[in-house]
Amino acid sequence: MIAFKTNKQSLNTRDNHGKTKLTTLDQIIGVSESTVNLKRTARKVAKTDVTVLITGESGTGKEIYASGIHELSPFSSGAFVHVNCGAIPENLIESELFGYEEGAFTGAKKGGKQGKFELAQNGTLFLDEIGEMPLTMQTKLLRLLEDKEFERVGGTQKYKVNTRIIAVTNRNLWKMVEEGKFREDLFYRLNIVDIDIPPIRKRTPDIPSLISNVMETTCQKHQVSVKELTSEAMSAFIHYPWKGNVRELVNVIERLVVLVDSDTITLNHLPEYMRNLDNANNNFFKLYGLQ
Repeated sequence: MIAFKTNKQSLNTRDNHGKTKLTTLDQIIGVSESTVNLKRTARKVAKTDVTVLITGESGTGKEIYASGIHELSPFSSGAFVHVNCGAIPENLIESELFGYEEGAFTGAKKGGKQGKFELAQNGTLFLDEIGEMPLTMQTKLLRLLEDKEFERVGGTQKYKVNTRIIAVTNRNLWKMVEEGKFREDLFYRLNIVDIDIPPIRKRTPDIPSLISNVMETTCQKHQVSVKELTSEAMSAFIHYPWKGNVRELVNVIERLVVLVDSDTITLNHLPEYMRNLDNANNNFFKLYGLQ
C-alpha cells in the first residue's frame, strides 16, 4: 500500500534551497501484485509526455502517484501545479486556469495575472477532481489540449503550452459521459493512459507494510516508543473494509498511538466497529448497495 519511508521527504517538504520536494514512486510502499504493476506502469509513463488519467476512490493515494510521475518525467525541472477543479467557483475557474489581462473584469489586478497553465509551463499541471469541472470549461480545456495554446481572459495574445497534464478523479467518468455530464471527446483526450488505483480492501498484502511505516512515523511525531500490533489486531486491520482507504487507516493508527499507553496494541484497543468485523462488512456493503 502507499506510505512514506521514514528516511524520505514527504509530499510537501522543502530541500535546503527552499524548493518543494515531491514524493517519488520509490516512496510508495506495497508488495501486492497490483501495486507493483502500478508502479511499473507509472515509471514507463513518466518518461513520456502523454496525458495521464489517475482514477480511484478517495484516499487511495492518487496525488502521490501523480507527483511520482512528475519527478521522473522530462518536466521534473518545472513546477508541479495543483488545481482542485471542485474547489473553484464556476465563474472563476477559467481565469484561474488561463489567467487574465488587466481590465478583463471588475476587480482584475493591474497588469493582469498568470493562470495555472502559465505557472506550470515546462512542468506538470495536476487537475484534481477533474469530474467536477463545469461543461463549459471542459470545452475550453479540450481546445487547449488540441491546439497546445490558449488566451488569457480578456486578451488576444496566444500562449504556447508545454505542460504535462495529469488528471485525477474518484468518479466514474465514463458513466458521466453517458449521463451527459462529461464530454466524451475530452474523456478520450485525457484517458491516453489510465492508472486505476484499487482500494486497500482489494490489496490486503500491502496493509502490514503500510501499518509498519505509518506506525513508525506517527510514533516519532508524538515522541513515543514505536508500538506494535498483536496478531489478532493485525488480522482485524487486514479484514476491515476501509471505505476511507489510506486516510481512514492513518487516522485510526494515530488515534491508537495517542490513546494507548502500552507499547502493544491488542484487539481490545481497536474501535468497536473494527472488532465486530461482520457488522463492519455488512454496513459497508449496505452503504454501497452491494447487498
